[in-house]
Amino acid sequence: MPYCSQCGVEVKPDVDFCPLCHAPIQHLDKNNSGKFFPDRTEIHEESIQQIKKNLKAIWVTLSIILSISFFVFLVITLKYPQERSWVGYPMLSIVAFWTYVTIFFFLLGKPVLFGSLFFLNTAAFLFSLDFMYKATDWFFPIGLPILVSFMFFTIVFTIFTVKIKSKGYNIIGLFFICIALFCDSIDLIIIFRESGKFDITWSSFIIVTLIPLGLFFFYLHYGLKKHLKFDRIFHL
Repeated sequence: MPYCSQCGVEVKPDVDFCPLCHAPIQHLDKNNSGKFFPDRTEIHEESIQQIKKNLKAIWVTLSIILSISFFVFLVITLKYPQERSWVGYPMLSIVAFWTYVTIFFFLLGKPVLFGSLFFLNTAAFLFSLDFMYKATDWFFPIGLPILVSFMFFTIVFTIFTVKIKSKGYNIIGLFFICIALFCDSIDLIIIFRESGKFDITWSSFIIVTLIPLGLFFFYLHYGLKKHLKFDRIFHL
C-alpha cells in the first residue's frame, strides 16, 4: 500500500491525493517495473549529458567574451590605422585561443582529430606571426621543426601511456626522458639554424639530469617495485 509522503498515512493504490492532508500521492511509474531507483547506466548518461551542457555553456560564454575583445581591436584598427602595427597580434592571438578552446571542448574524446587540428592551429598561428613580423624568417627553419618535434614526443608519450598495462613510475620516467629529448631537439634546431652544424649546448645539462632521473623511475617501476612496497613506504 502506498503512503503519503507528507503525513505518512496509508492510502489506497488508486488515490491521487491524501485524504488527510490533501498532498499529492506519488505513484511508481508502471514502466519502471517496480524499480524505486534508476539504473547506474541511466545516472551515468544523465551525468554525461549535464557535463556536455555545462561545457557548451562555458564555450558559449568564452566565445562571446573573445568575440567582443576581437571586435574592440578591430574597431581600433579601423579607427586608428596607425595602430595596425601591434593590433594584429592580439587579434591573431584571440582567434588562435578560441580555436584551441573549441578543439578542447568538442574534440577531446577524438585523439587523432584533436592532435591534427591542434598541430594545424599552432602551425597557422606561428606562420601568421612570422608573416606579420617580416624582420626575420623563423617559422620554417625553427618554428615548424620545433612544433613537429613537440608533436612527435607528445604522440610517443600518449601511445606509451595508453598501451602500457602496468602504469606507475614508468610514466614519470618516460615524461622526463621525453622532456630531455625535446629540449635536445630544440637546441639542435637552433644551432643548425645559426651555424649550419648539428651540435648541442645548453640541452646537454638537461640531458645529463633528466635522462638518468627518468631511467631511475623506470628502475623503480620494473626493478625495485617487485621487492619493495612503495605504496606502504610513501603512504600512496
